[in-house]
Amino acid sequence: MSCNEHPARANLNTMYGTRTTEGPLDADSHHVSPSPSWTLPVELLIEIFSLYSPSLSITDSKVLPTTLALSQTCSSWRQLAISLPNLWSNLSLDLTHENANIPALVNLYLARSEPQPLILRVDGVTTSVHGEAELATELSPSGWSVLTSLLNAHDRWSNVSFYLHWELLDIDYNSLTTMVPSFPLLQSFAVSWQNDREIRVSNRLFRVLHDLPALRSLQIDSYLPYFPFNLSNLSRINVTKCRLCAEVRFLLARCKNLSEAEFTMDGHPDDDDLIPVNVFPVNKLQSLKLTFSGMRVGCNLLSSLTLPSLTKLDLSSRYTDIDQHITLDRAFKDFSLRSRCQLTKLRLTGQFGTDFNLIQILSMAPTITHLALDVRSSYSDYVTDDLFEMLSLGPIIPESSATSTDILPRLTDFSLVIQQSQNSTYFTFIPTSYSHKLVLPPLPDPDVILSMVESRFHPSSTNNRAKLQRFALSVRINLDGTEFTNDWGQLFRSTTEPPLRALEREGLHLDLNIKEGPEAATSPPALV
Repeated sequence: MSCNEHPARANLNTMYGTRTTEGPLDADSHHVSPSPSWTLPVELLIEIFSLYSPSLSITDSKVLPTTLALSQTCSSWRQLAISLPNLWSNLSLDLTHENANIPALVNLYLARSEPQPLILRVDGVTTSVHGEAELATELSPSGWSVLTSLLNAHDRWSNVSFYLHWELLDIDYNSLTTMVPSFPLLQSFAVSWQNDREIRVSNRLFRVLHDLPALRSLQIDSYLPYFPFNLSNLSRINVTKCRLCAEVRFLLARCKNLSEAEFTMDGHPDDDDLIPVNVFPVNKLQSLKLTFSGMRVGCNLLSSLTLPSLTKLDLSSRYTDIDQHITLDRAFKDFSLRSRCQLTKLRLTGQFGTDFNLIQILSMAPTITHLALDVRSSYSDYVTDDLFEMLSLGPIIPESSATSTDILPRLTDFSLVIQQSQNSTYFTFIPTSYSHKLVLPPLPDPDVILSMVESRFHPSSTNNRAKLQRFALSVRINLDGTEFTNDWGQLFRSTTEPPLRALEREGLHLDLNIKEGPEAATSPPALV
């Protein structure tokens, strides 16, 4: 559609006369002086209006009717806003608001947004007697009225998110509306109830949502086999509180068209859930994020999967003492050999054994271009001088195939997060005195870090080695309340940062974030 063919322009031409593509509105012929804003092209105004999102926001304390406010600025803006239903179709609503005028306002937005697909975020958050936010179990008459209006517009739901108590998800929805349970446009559905109780049955809202032919993305607290969602067409799934490894395997086995999956394990599965199982393929999955409580869970999940199309892997471990003797490198090796996938992005959060175990993992993924390590205070024996030396690229030896031993030869982006604090310390036994001594593991030598970066930013000439394009380092050092002192930060700034800045001037994208003392305690490590 050309600029002069836009439907909104016909309305403006009626008010101000015909406008050429180049020139301003012909105001003189109608004896009016339009606002300077109307010297802007209509298409630019539409783009500006579209930046105001959501178009209606209602919380428990205030109402922000953005699009309505724009439409009440002047008659011209009103006519333009009303002619664009997409400006009215993005609603963020807290159903606990008790303002009696809210239902009429929501109905106005629903009417003016027709026939545009709807983007909805529906919350039911209230404040407990202790002043903490919690999900409400009851709604005001205003809240029920709004929910009924949204249900009656079900045929336009496109991207919908519910954050409601389980009891509100399990009400008799047929008593609110006589709708035919069909959601032909619903592509993305997210629901969270955040109850700690074990759910053994589905709820009435889920049973209403059984007919979802366009659903491609599902985010849910937990998934049970008797939930009625059609999984076969999903391309993305995110389950935030998986209780069992079997739950993950169940979903991956049935979501045949998944390209992206994220699972967070909630707690420790029992031994029966961790028994070896048959390996099965998920052929189209390209991105996988797993967050688990221990190495046994991570090893069990990797050992049961074959992912030949995987390019992005994100593993996060909440490390526990019971799993200290278990490392992920063997399971990762078997997974890599079995899948033969071409990993390009790998993020590891937590500690995955020692630097040796990490090198074993990285050596099985030579196609990685982006590596992110977020180890926080668990860097001991993991992010060491030896690790950086192994990651450094040495000189080429012509008479040998030395390049074949390079770790991550295609690496172009490397990010590292470390936190040194009281949580980093540990007690070691001194046999000579039969006593224990508190030890603070050292941070990596700044010179070794610099050598690794330099070797990869100026690699020896070879087609098999990529040039490092980005290096990000975030370090938090807070030793207040301990017997230890901090010299690392000053040493890094004086000896290592200047040469790194020189590389930055040569084209390296450098992101350094070093915080010390109280500032490090109040500011969490940056996720780089």
